[in-house]
Amino acid sequence: MGLSIISNDQINVLFEVCQTIQEKGSWKAKITLLRFLQVFIFTNLFILRAKTGTFDFLQSLLLKLLVDGRFEVREASAETLSGLVRAGIISVDEQLVKSAEALASSPKQSIQRHSGVLALASIVLAFPYSVPSFVPKMLMHLCKHATQPQPIHDTGTF
Repeated sequence: MGLSIISNDQINVLFEVCQTIQEKGSWKAKITLLRFLQVFIFTNLFILRAKTGTFDFLQSLLLKLLVDGRFEVREASAETLSGLVRAGIISVDEQLVKSAEALASSPKQSIQRHSGVLALASIVLAFPYSVPSFVPKMLMHLCKHATQPQPIHDTGTF
């Protein structure tokens, strides 16, 4: 299904379905959505690039799934985010970095803190052969979470 070529008319319908799954779907449906998107985005990259706001929607969807209550959904969302950043589909801008750092700095041991650490780690892991200027700061932020209890500890220490 993810390998199917989609027309411009069908993109909006697909994104509505994605949003419905993100809001109301079971955790298994959300993980399936993320796996689908990984293949779908690369298959339809040229069509998606022609449509304005597509990648902003995808980034927003991933960030919402990153703060999901289910651990497995957060992990799958971080994996998808890392792949899209590595491929240059989602750019690491100041807004993305600030939102990840804000989540990671959440005052309580919470889903938000774990989500922020996942986002920071996935961005760092998206650059295995280079060190962009923002990566050292992210690594320093991740170091603060090395003594946190599970699951944050394992996420922050890779």
